[in-house]
Amino acid sequence: MHPSACDLLGASYLRLTTANIRVMEQSSDVTAVAHQARDDQNRIILAAISSGFSDFMYNLLASIQATVGTTRHAVVIAEDVSSYFQMEEKLPGQVLLATEDLLTFGMHNAREKLEGDKRGQSYGSTLYLLLMRARPKYLTRMHDTGVHMLFVDADIAFFENPYAWMDANLKQSYDLLASNDHANLLCAGFVYYANTSVITRFLEVWDQLVAQGDGRNQASFNKALKHPDVTGIQFYELPSSKFPHGRYYFKKHFAEMQANPPIMVHANGMSGGDRKRNALRRIGMWKPEQFGQDFVEVHDGSADQGDDDDDDADDNTTD
Repeated sequence: MHPSACDLLGASYLRLTTANIRVMEQSSDVTAVAHQARDDQNRIILAAISSGFSDFMYNLLASIQATVGTTRHAVVIAEDVSSYFQMEEKLPGQVLLATEDLLTFGMHNAREKLEGDKRGQSYGSTLYLLLMRARPKYLTRMHDTGVHMLFVDADIAFFENPYAWMDANLKQSYDLLASNDHANLLCAGFVYYANTSVITRFLEVWDQLVAQGDGRNQASFNKALKHPDVTGIQFYELPSSKFPHGRYYFKKHFAEMQANPPIMVHANGMSGGDRKRNALRRIGMWKPEQFGQDFVEVHDGSADQGDDDDDDADDNTTD
């Protein structure tokens, strides 16, 4: 147990005194987890989880198991202590606890607020912005271990192995691959980061832009791609027919997409956990129980509020 982790956990440490907790602030922990999880091409699938969204993480991991064939190459960043222990039971040695220096940004009692929020963080809330601001830091620390990363939001489910599609369809190497979001923006919720020097610069610039802004990381992600300090970056926009935005898939082209299934589906473009669960359930892609029975499905009432036509609306499973 690292002393800093003991201080961080407080009461949780008192009830779990024998736990060997791996934390994001320790580069040795991050390297050990990344190197244990990487596949034979030096790649990991990376996701983050906070209280209120364990069922989404279970659903994502069930789809990874069904399509990639294993979850051994997945790494989960837990943004609160309860999530850490829940995921560590399922993926031993593949979970890291996001530490206070990554999360607070001056917010008082951030850890306690995260621990106490079992319904998830609504779009634009203080906790939501706190979590979004931390994402470039997560990625930077993992990038420093030397692995390639496929970062995936928890409200995504795989129909097929995305690596198989990339290997078969991309004829050159890229620094970054990303799905499309609405309004001609790339989505920061499904991104492949190659371990290149230009990605090092990109992550630095992105982190700076997020810190200067209001915490919403998607606009700053797209600004960083065009920043003069990130010249030479080779990025590729993944086709919407195979990597669709939720609004494109669930509302505008549902019949067409069913006839030609995509590689993954992202339940973004809608706010509220219940809306997302129901959207995935309607297409047969809500199967968290296939990964484990100990998840908690917390209903927020969003499914009873009618359709959400706000393209910007979302919660902390994506930006």
